[in-house]
Amino acid sequence: MNKFIMVFLSSVMLIGCTTEPKKIDVSEKINLELLDNPSAAGGTGTNYYVCDDGDDNNDGLSELTPWKSFSKGIGQYKKIQAGDAILFCRGGVFYTAKSERIANFNCLVSNPCIISDYYNPVSQVEDVAPLIISQHTDAVFNFQDPGRADHDEGYLLENFNLTSSIDQKGVGFSFYNDIDDVQLVNITISSFNTGIYLAGSNKPAPGSNALNERITGNDVFGENLRSFVAGIGSETFLENLVINEPIIAEPVVAVLEPIIAEPVVAVLEPIIAEPVVAVLEPVVANTEGTYFVCDTGSDENDGLSLSTPWLTFAKAMGNFKYLKPGESINFCRGGVFYVDSAPWLSNYNCTAENRCRVGDYYADVNNASAGLERPKIISNNGAGLFSFQDGGNADQDGGYLVENLILESAVVSGGVGINLFNDVDDLTIRNVKVDGFKIGIYAAGVNTLNPGSNKHNERFIFEYNQVINNSGQGWLGACSDCEIRGNLFENNGYAKAIYDHNFYFSASDSTNIIIADNILRKSTFIDGACQGVSFVMHGVAKNITIENNLIEEDAGKALPHCYGIAIDPGYAYEESFEHLIIRGNTIKNVGGLGIGCASCVDVLIENNTIINENDQFFSGVRVPNRTENTLKSSGIVVQNNEVIVSSATSTQQVGFYIKPVDENYTLINNKVSFTSQITDCAQLTAGVIAAEAQCAAIKN
Repeated sequence: MNKFIMVFLSSVMLIGCTTEPKKIDVSEKINLELLDNPSAAGGTGTNYYVCDDGDDNNDGLSELTPWKSFSKGIGQYKKIQAGDAILFCRGGVFYTAKSERIANFNCLVSNPCIISDYYNPVSQVEDVAPLIISQHTDAVFNFQDPGRADHDEGYLLENFNLTSSIDQKGVGFSFYNDIDDVQLVNITISSFNTGIYLAGSNKPAPGSNALNERITGNDVFGENLRSFVAGIGSETFLENLVINEPIIAEPVVAVLEPIIAEPVVAVLEPIIAEPVVAVLEPVVANTEGTYFVCDTGSDENDGLSLSTPWLTFAKAMGNFKYLKPGESINFCRGGVFYVDSAPWLSNYNCTAENRCRVGDYYADVNNASAGLERPKIISNNGAGLFSFQDGGNADQDGGYLVENLILESAVVSGGVGINLFNDVDDLTIRNVKVDGFKIGIYAAGVNTLNPGSNKHNERFIFEYNQVINNSGQGWLGACSDCEIRGNLFENNGYAKAIYDHNFYFSASDSTNIIIADNILRKSTFIDGACQGVSFVMHGVAKNITIENNLIEEDAGKALPHCYGIAIDPGYAYEESFEHLIIRGNTIKNVGGLGIGCASCVDVLIENNTIINENDQFFSGVRVPNRTENTLKSSGIVVQNNEVIVSSATSTQQVGFYIKPVDENYTLINNKVSFTSQITDCAQLTAGVIAAEAQCAAIKN
């Protein structure tokens, strides 16, 4: 590989740094070494290749068989071994449409996991660094593990450029939850809000701490950024930043006034699954459009500074409708706010590009690392707290961000924690605990439509929240072009057996739905057992992806109707589910069924692991799983799944029951591990006996 270090600094700013970077005259030596040893790129282990002229169906193991997409490469990076490398071709351009959360506990300080470059011998393109282009407003490289902080280490990222297509939005690199020993080398970061964000952590697990340590930069530059580096340890990063010779121009070192065009209290990244321990960029006092609320304040204050906060939830949220684009209402960490009634929330000023925010801040910036709890907002009478809706006919509104809060009901089985009604779009809810209501989150329908509105809640992102102890439904309702990702749903639906659930998606011509990386436990937990489906979808929906979720119950704590995933009719009208993917989920110790669908067409069920330790009738995968409507299940592909049955029951256990009426199905490379002699690997249409290539039965 031909590769040279060339550093151009004519328009580079290292923002907020008054310490000149160290300079080491080593680049000529490095260039010569690379010329002498062009195979030096990559790691000591396996190299995986990615190029924009490749194919994600390739094996990625050589320059001639590269993968194509950034997401494919990063997906592999999360599970490679120490010393392995993901290499992007020089001259290649790679787009990313979503944040990639990265945690790999295989990597080592002494043998890091690598992202680097290679020369593409196939394409005759300009020999320049790979370019990665973000098409979203979150963190591109989002280093963090979910939940409590678990220490991970040993990452080397080098020799590429990273830019945002949305000017000065998002974050290039984010580090959260005890990420240590990261090397950033020869990278230019441009057009983000923040280039590098060194965040805090959730509560540390044993062997971890709340710091991200020894994150270093060598030839790392920022262009067109609001902040080059921010967070705990940013000064140390800048002090240790190394700029190698030769240098064409001295770096511009500037101390800039705080940028306040987008006043926020807590930087949006990192995405988190539990309470944030530290918010590292407190809002500058007296910033117009940033409103502060604290239980030590007064509603007679102006709410515009850390020293003059409002007191009550009612005062603050009564002003939500007046917010301008990008403005925010922020509740103090450690504060508790009691609510007797809450206003409906709508604002036609806010936009998807410049959202209005409701979130948190530290009243005392000196306590930023003290682990103060998220603001706690308590409904005294069980009435809902956040009700996004306008009165009368539906008028489209949206462009909201709600994050880092705790919502509780003081009355068991209260109202709705968060409600959407009358066409609410472009809403993100992140790291909010919703505890003790009747319904945790309700994405409801509409009244009569006014011009410009429709019946869907669109572009709704519900991520890294904790929805717990809600008596009716944890989630109820529907959305389109939406993501429900990384949430915990636990002990919801305990009011009524069979009819209540952890997660109930009631689709109404809904499309483009992603439900991924969630944890569901203790569904409809009544009299010490799960008595209702944990994850259910009824209605009419298309383009549904359900992947990488964990659905589990304790062994012996599930009755037969405690299914894992059921996508099937449940109403009095015609229902259907088209283009359905159920992939990579783990389902453990549910009742009579692991995964099922009915009236489902063009279905892919793959790479799921279903474990049953219960002594009762059980099917791992069943299509159809109940009486169907006019549309019958068809085009069913079931592949690469494993069902593990470890009970000693004499009751029949079936791995795969696949019997679409039209016999249009594919069953391949599935496995059933079992202890009972009467377990069937598969039951197929017309009594066909499954071949071993379709379903292999392994007696333990």
